[in-house]
Amino acid sequence: MKVIIVGGGIGGAAAALALLHEGIGVELYERTGEISEIGAGLQIAANASRVLRRLGLGQELERVGVPARRVSMCDLRTDRELHVTPLGEAGAARYGDGFYQVHRPDLLEMLAGALPRGIVHLNERATGFRQDEAGVTVEFESGHIARGDVLVGADGIHSTVRRQLLGEQELEFARLVAWRALIPVARAASLGLEPDCHVWWGPDRSAVVYWVRAMELLANLPEGIARPQSRRALRRVGAGAKAQWCCVERAQHRRRSARRLPAGGSLSRRGRCCSSVV
Repeated sequence: MKVIIVGGGIGGAAAALALLHEGIGVELYERTGEISEIGAGLQIAANASRVLRRLGLGQELERVGVPARRVSMCDLRTDRELHVTPLGEAGAARYGDGFYQVHRPDLLEMLAGALPRGIVHLNERATGFRQDEAGVTVEFESGHIARGDVLVGADGIHSTVRRQLLGEQELEFARLVAWRALIPVARAASLGLEPDCHVWWGPDRSAVVYWVRAMELLANLPEGIARPQSRRALRRVGAGAKAQWCCVERAQHRRRSARRLPAGGSLSRRGRCCSSVV
């Protein structure tokens, strides 16, 4: 059996590696000239950690990931801790493996680096496919044709495979806007953040903060709801995004002392911030 995978992101690379692990032939096609990833952090729960370890990537996961000791969920307005999920050794014993926080490009590099030579084909943009009783034929913009038994579409939100299978689908704005940032350890070390997953919940907005890349970078992932759909609304939510970093500083300063935000920074009841931090 041979499987054709269109798309060389995290999903496509993981699928290719898992299929090869089961002795199934794979060809992976990526439309760009390199296997690369954008974004900030990604959390690998125990069910995914177990799979990566079975694929022989346990040591690499431990090298690039930061094992979380717990998930701490707090009220964005008051910083009151609402719930704690113990992880670390207790979590590994309960769920069968650890909970890791990784930089998205590190994860993709780890997966793609484990693929044998000759599996990945770059600069190949799929234009369509044909299916018959014997299998599937995938056509590419370059004129290349790939023949296999199964086709896996892992080509993202503008998927060529999905469009041919399901037709044109109008994308709907969910009114949820997320900002992703990576902060070097030199700028974040003074906060004293432990290697945990820190979550703050508030009206129409939230923030998730955790270390990645062996605690060299701090992933800051605020998000908020934009309504109505207007630039003014997006700017208001953006102001809330700035508040998330204030919230991190505020929370850590509270735990260490009674200090408040730096002069000029304040949080309203709805979590918006009057100053720009970072």
